[in-house]
Amino acid sequence: KNGFFYVLDRATGELLSADKYVEVTWATGVDMKTGRPVEAPELEYSEATKTVKPSPLGGHNWQPMSFNPKLGLVYIPANDIAWAFGLDKPFVYRPGTWNNGTDPTTGDAMPRADLSGRLIAWDPVKRQAAWEVPYPQPWNGGTLATAGGIVFQGSAHGTFAALDAASGKVLWEAAAGTGVMAGPSTYELDGEQYVAVMAGWGGAFGLVGGDASLAANEGAGSNRNDGRLLVFKLGGTAQIPALEKMNREVSAIAGDLDLTQVKTGNFAYHRWCAFCHGIGAVSGGVLPDLRSSQLFFSDALTPIVMEGQLLAKGMPNLSEWMTKEELEAIRVYITAKRNELAAEQAKAAAPAAASSPPAATSPVAGGN
Repeated sequence: KNGFFYVLDRATGELLSADKYVEVTWATGVDMKTGRPVEAPELEYSEATKTVKPSPLGGHNWQPMSFNPKLGLVYIPANDIAWAFGLDKPFVYRPGTWNNGTDPTTGDAMPRADLSGRLIAWDPVKRQAAWEVPYPQPWNGGTLATAGGIVFQGSAHGTFAALDAASGKVLWEAAAGTGVMAGPSTYELDGEQYVAVMAGWGGAFGLVGGDASLAANEGAGSNRNDGRLLVFKLGGTAQIPALEKMNREVSAIAGDLDLTQVKTGNFAYHRWCAFCHGIGAVSGGVLPDLRSSQLFFSDALTPIVMEGQLLAKGMPNLSEWMTKEELEAIRVYITAKRNELAAEQAKAAAPAAASSPPAATSPVAGGN
């Protein structure tokens, strides 16, 4: 995750090499005598916010890598994500919660202009990439290398592809209908080879990524996030069913908002809620978007958040950590974000409405 590819002697554990395979700004390299990283002093963030790479999501995360022993290449689903770090002043230890001492609202935590992903074929002997395939966004699927010289991988932008293991050339690609994170598998049945992959969007980036997660997986913003198993074979003719569309239109909530509460709610939301419901109160397409949630803007809010009413569905009881005052401030903050979304939707719809001819009118019963 830290951005370095390590090679160790499997018999002795001796460190043989440690090389950057993605952009790394937090360290200049690794001390080969001690195995410790040589940290970049200019990125120490005790006094000022600093943007660091890789982010906590890693240069590579849990998505499986694979190895082709004939070519000697390791296939890495790599992330290029920056993260802004700043100190939480004053820091207060809170048992059972995140305690990394960072301010969750410092700057733009995940700068949207600095996000990308790629498939890297890494040569551990030459200590460099043999080839790379760039992707528009990070958090792409795990890899499968086969003896036939193919690498299979799903993508965040909703495709499943076969690439030439030696060159990275795309040999075949199909729409998956949703982002793919899992690693594929292959098997033989009655003399015929199949390749299977679990398709579905989620994971850490899908949760916390907010609008960046939506940009990575276009389907996540408009479709239900239903996971499914996709199985391919040569000559297959089955069609992948479309996912159910979701209505994310909202209307503004009237009334003036206390700007102090909005600011307090922003901090509280990013401390307690953002790692699941998304940075900036924008859902990444995995959990409900609170801006359009009927439950959030109802009397059920307190029982859900402070009494564990939806504990069985994965929503924790936060009463041990969050105060009722913080919850109210979060409600005001989410209201402000909902109103921003409603204004954006109205602005986007205005040109279309202006260019359309006026609709025919007819009397309505009851004069309504």
